[in-house]
Amino acid sequence: MIEPAVRAGLFGVAISAGPLMVLGHGLLSLGAIFTGVVLVVPVIVLAALATWGEFRPNVCDGLFAAFVSAVALSHVLNSAGDVKESALLLMTLALYVAGRVTSGCEARAGVVVVGGAVIAAGVTATAIALVGQWSAPHGKPLVFGEFDAAPVQFAALFGLAVIAVVTSGRLDRPGMAAFNLLVALSAAVFAASMVRFSLLAAVLAASIGILFSGREERRRGILVVGAMVIGIVAGLVVRWDMASIYATHALTAAHAPPVPSGAPVLLQAADLCPKIDIDNSIEIRKQLLFEALRLLPKAGLFGIGPGGFSARSCLPGHEVHNTILQVFVEFGWVAGVLLLALLAAAWSSVSGLARIMADYRFAACALAFVMLLSLVHGRISRDVLLMLMIGLTGHLRQARAGNAEKWMLGENIGPSVESSATLPGPPR
Repeated sequence: MIEPAVRAGLFGVAISAGPLMVLGHGLLSLGAIFTGVVLVVPVIVLAALATWGEFRPNVCDGLFAAFVSAVALSHVLNSAGDVKESALLLMTLALYVAGRVTSGCEARAGVVVVGGAVIAAGVTATAIALVGQWSAPHGKPLVFGEFDAAPVQFAALFGLAVIAVVTSGRLDRPGMAAFNLLVALSAAVFAASMVRFSLLAAVLAASIGILFSGREERRRGILVVGAMVIGIVAGLVVRWDMASIYATHALTAAHAPPVPSGAPVLLQAADLCPKIDIDNSIEIRKQLLFEALRLLPKAGLFGIGPGGFSARSCLPGHEVHNTILQVFVEFGWVAGVLLLALLAAAWSSVSGLARIMADYRFAACALAFVMLLSLVHGRISRDVLLMLMIGLTGHLRQARAGNAEKWMLGENIGPSVESSATLPGPPR
């Protein structure tokens, strides 16, 4: 019985990799070795614990192997780019294996237990930074004085923990009350830290979980999402001066007027590039999207090479912030199409049973969540959450036929796959 707990803990460490790196570097000044340990050790140990005799390759495995091959071929045909970045990409892709050998129950437990502890530390660190930098013009607090993206990483893990609870609904009433309070407080801290899309994506994905759930789980899920919305509103209200500035930036980017006179602008690499307000992150991302679409026809079958977007963009040094577009541009149309096919296969692997089994419900909602994040914050060499969730859907796809048959026969399918008690029972 100890192995499932170990696997759950290792999966929790893997899915908390980004926040753990922030905490490790910020609190203990740990370096690149710590990054490697957090990314590599869970893969190695989980692979060692796996029962490979029961492994049956499926379409997710085949598409993933083809995708990795296309990325590797792009590296060979183009300049290899930064060696450290390529090594980080390799470690991130290997996390597919960690998800592939972990069950849905173990994954949920790892997210809630290990992820919950990391979230608590992250919320505390973010709150301390927020209080100390309340009126700072930067808006987003620099956690430990240097990590402005840390609140987004903590909020992403927070979203997964919320999804895990919403899609299982196992807490009793006192437990749910305490959890909802923690959800509201955490959401308020992140919202006041000007985390926007991650919280919105968490609300949307958790709402999908509510739709997939039975009546009792749906009621509890609505309370959790309601607590999160209340926390978001409270966080924006208490820091309304900064929130209103960000709202103005969003409206400005939507209507795309000329850059205000005197506003700081990013330098351009070409005369055709427009001026971009450096204080408006939405406007910057909008231009990056246009740049990716401009480069897409030139990418060819195997792309312009790793790091090619940053070198050719009007905004040098900036990444696409969109995993799918980055793959199409830097690794080519072949890799991009394979990634889209892999995502489609991953979704089809779990969505069909999401209404009747909690593991599949969690995987479907978590996959939707990390896919949304990848469209706005994504970078393939750091898309740890996406690789883990795709791997998990591959595991659940392998078990899908057996679990569905057992459910139809009314057999006990055990703690790893929970049936919804509120749905009509299977024929006996």
